[in-house]
Parts: sequence; structure tokens; C-alpha cells
Amino acid sequence: MDDRAQLNTLDSKILTPVVRRACGNESLELDQWTIQQIHGGGGEGVGIYRLTGQATNHGVLNDQWSLILKVLGRSEAALDLSSWGYWRREAEAYQCGFMNDLPAGLKTPRCFGVSEPADGIAWLWLEDVEQAKSSALQLTDYQRVAHQLGQFNGHYLTGQSAPVYPWLSRGWLRGWVELNASAVDHFSQSLDQRWIKRVWPRSSAEAFLQTWAERELYFRTLERLPQTLCHLDVFRRNLLPRSRPAGDHEMVIVDWSFVGQGALGEELVPLVVASIAFMEVDILMGGELEEKAFAGYLEGLHESGWRGDPQLVRLGYASAAALRYGVGVLRLMLPFLLDETLHPMAEQFWGRSFHELCEAWSIVNSRFTLRLAEEARELMDKLGYG
Repeated sequence: MDDRAQLNTLDSKILTPVVRRACGNESLELDQWTIQQIHGGGGEGVGIYRLTGQATNHGVLNDQWSLILKVLGRSEAALDLSSWGYWRREAEAYQCGFMNDLPAGLKTPRCFGVSEPADGIAWLWLEDVEQAKSSALQLTDYQRVAHQLGQFNGHYLTGQSAPVYPWLSRGWLRGWVELNASAVDHFSQSLDQRWIKRVWPRSSAEAFLQTWAERELYFRTLERLPQTLCHLDVFRRNLLPRSRPAGDHEMVIVDWSFVGQGALGEELVPLVVASIAFMEVDILMGGELEEKAFAGYLEGLHESGWRGDPQLVRLGYASAAALRYGVGVLRLMLPFLLDETLHPMAEQFWGRSFHELCEAWSIVNSRFTLRLAEEARELMDKLGYG
């Protein structure tokens, strides 16, 4: 899907109504604008662009405006409305008003419209969130976000019915993990490769393959746990800190393309593990991040009125982490580990040397995904989910 070709059709006739809605002024006329790509999708048919420009109001030059354009592209593997990667889910969420009044005070960018310039392409016009000058997040910020997520998930665990839309994801994690079947086969035949051994020493590789072999047990466990509505991808790169008049900041959560049903505790997994794996949090602080985020999430659940067993939350968190960032990311990592010509691409994306990346991935495996897989099995036996 070449979204750049479609961008060539973007003109003032298309853009003017969007800018007028964004600025709240129906008299604006566009003077000039530029477009810059700020994120390219990793093969999932998504590109994100920032448009900035000037407009006139009755001939008088106005201040500059800016917008975010998120391009959604259809793929044959993402046509099922409830599948993990349904291509139009985020556009559907904004169009139906779902995002307008989320519980727990969750903030999202304003949407100024959805258009379809061609078959299989949707343009999502969003607010360009002005981030706080100091956008670095502290562990207390993650704890506060976890608290909100606990309130959000808990809202639908305490009598409030979750919205029913056909495009909400169902069984997101199962769909994501099962995509790795061929990668696991390739991995099992490549255990002596240099970079594979660097990330998965023999004992870790064996534990990894055991988790894959027992994945159905983890899936069934998650499906038996209380189910709620989840964002399913809240981690550092999807959190935009925005300044408030009081001098503090609030978090705006972006990228709602996975939103749907998830198990109790599953929502917490990307906030902790992905933030570490993407090196947004010092890996040496990972244990403290996990501790604070889990405490914040439990507090949020409690404030929502949920009074269940905290061990169930831990079971959901540990099971989902073992699957999602253990076996679930192998298809994304394996090409880089087996083809050294791809190392510069990985280094550019993560901003680290490939040696540093492999060291970080190894630590994430040993200290998080494999440890949590073992913890999940112990909790399954203890709580009767085995």
C-alpha cells in the first residue's frame, strides 16, 4: 500500500474543511502548507504525517496551524472486523463517538474527520498534541497511567456494560501470537546462530520453546479470567504528555487500533514490558517500574469498585506478558537476528547499536518474559487454572 502516492492528491479543497474544523473558524483560507512524515508503519500499512501551514481570515494572515494525518491501509490479512489487526478499527472508533467520553478521564487526540481518498485507504485527521516542554517520564508518571488504566478496565468489571461494536477486537493476543508459527519453526532450527545465541542462550531457548508449546494453556487461562475493555497498546511511545494550565501535565493516549476485549491485567503488559523493550525506560529500573505500575493498576481497579483477588490480576499480567513479548514478537525480531544486512535498520529504529539491542532483548527475556511465564504457571496451579 503506497500511501505517498495518495498524498499527491491532497489539495486545498480536501484540506481546507479539515483545517477550519481544527481551528474552529469557517472563514479560513489556506495560504501554504508543508507535509512531513514522522512515522512509517512497520509493514502494517500505516504512515503518520504532520501537516503545518498558514491560513488567512478575510485576507489577514492567521497564526500557523498543524494537524496529524494517520494513513490506514487495508491488507487482506486485516479484513475481519474483530481480528487483531483490523485495518479500519481506529477510524471506526473515532467516527462512532466512542472516543468522546472515555471513563477514568482518559484523554485522546481530537479527531477532525475521516476520509477515504481511494479504495482500501482511510485518512484519519487528528489533533497535533502540543507536548510538555519536559516530556521525559518518571516512574511516578507510569504509575499514574497504570492507575488510570486500572480505573478504565475496572469500569467494565463492576457492572458497567462495555460498548458493543463489531469492530472491537476479540482474542487479540491469540491472533497476534499465532502469526509466529513459521518463525518458531525457523528459530528452533537456528539455535546455533550467533545472534540467536546472544539473545537466547540454550536454557533460555528451551524455556522459550516450552512456552510456545504450552501457549494454549496460557490462552485458556486468559480467556477464563474476567474480561474487560482494553486499549491493548499503552506504552511510552503511545503516551503524549500535554501541559495543563495548572503547570502539571496530563497524558494523551494515541493509537487505538487494537482496542477491544482483554483479560484482567493484560492492559498493564505493554506499559511495563514494551516501555522497557523499546528502551524508553532504563532496563536496570525495569523491576521498579513493574512494581510501581502494578501497584498503580491495583489502586485504580480498587477505586473503580473492583474487589477481586489481586492474584488474578497478576495471573493475567504474567500470562499475557509471556505470550505477547515472549513468543509473540519472534516474527519481528528474527529477521534482524538472522540477516546482518538489516542491522542498520534496527539501529536506526531503536537508536542503539545492535550489540546493545541484543543485550537488552536478552535481559527482557530473562528478567521479564521467561520469569513471568514461570510465575504464570505457578499461579495457574495455585489458583486452579492449570
